[in-house]
Amino acid sequence: MYSKIDRHSYNGFTLIEIIASITIVSIVIIILIPIFSQILNWSERSEANLTTSNLVGQITYELKNKTNDWKEFIEGKTVNTCGHSVLFADDYKTYTLNNETYEAKLSICQEEEVDLYRVNIKLYDLSRLVTQSFTYLPVEGETNE
Repeated sequence: MYSKIDRHSYNGFTLIEIIASITIVSIVIIILIPIFSQILNWSERSEANLTTSNLVGQITYELKNKTNDWKEFIEGKTVNTCGHSVLFADDYKTYTLNNETYEAKLSICQEEEVDLYRVNIKLYDLSRLVTQSFTYLPVEGETNE
């Protein structure tokens, strides 16, 4: 005769094993959900940083190669010597990239030892500073002190 033990099949999972595995998978998913949102947020910030870095490069190129725009921008303004007074910050241009509007502001001073303007380029997005960079431009025969 067969005993009770012989009639049971041991090939499947018990209810306890299934509940334990579902619980472990749920815990892992709950832990990973915030990580995915952080990764998406990081990706968006990286894209914005890359865009603004390229835009700063474009502005630097414009300042160095489109001398008429640069001359018009500083015309009639007093450019002080670096380190001795507050630099003026003025709106330069507004750019729209990837459905975002960026406002470029320039702060300018003249270096003492060399005939160069030091230009601080700041990019703002909705009045929030996104990035900034410095570049130097030559003074063309005229110094304002």
